[in-house]
Amino acid sequence: DFADKMAALLGINPARIIVVDIRAGSVIVDFVVTEDDDEVDPDADGDVDSDDSGSNNGGGEDPQPNFSNLSAQQVVEKLTTAASDGQVAKEFEAQVLDLNTKVIKLEPDDGKDDEKPT
Repeated sequence: DFADKMAALLGINPARIIVVDIRAGSVIVDFVVTEDDDEVDPDADGDVDSDDSGSNNGGGEDPQPNFSNLSAQQVVEKLTTAASDGQVAKEFEAQVLDLNTKVIKLEPDDGKDDEKPT
C-alpha cells in the first residue's frame, strides 16, 4: 500500500504516514508524515544516531526493521531528492508531475477544552 511503500523509500516507520486524501485526475495523494516519538539527534553530517541493540538477534528470525528517526524537515529533504532523482516514480510506477511539501509545527495539546461553557 502507499504508506508502506513511501515509508520504505524514506526509511521511516509506516505508522508515521497518514494518507489524508486520494483524488482522481492524475493520481493525487495527500499525506502527512508525523514526527517520530523518539528524540531526533542528528550528527553534524545530518545522519541520525540510532540504537542498533537487538537488531542482530542471532535466533534465525528476521531482525526488526531499523527505521531512522528523521525529523520532519529531513523527511521533506529526502522526499524531494527521491522525487527529483526518479526513485518515487520507479517505486510507484508513475511519473511525479508536482510535489508540494511543508513542515508544520503542532503545539502539544494542553488538555484544556477550547469550548466555552454556555
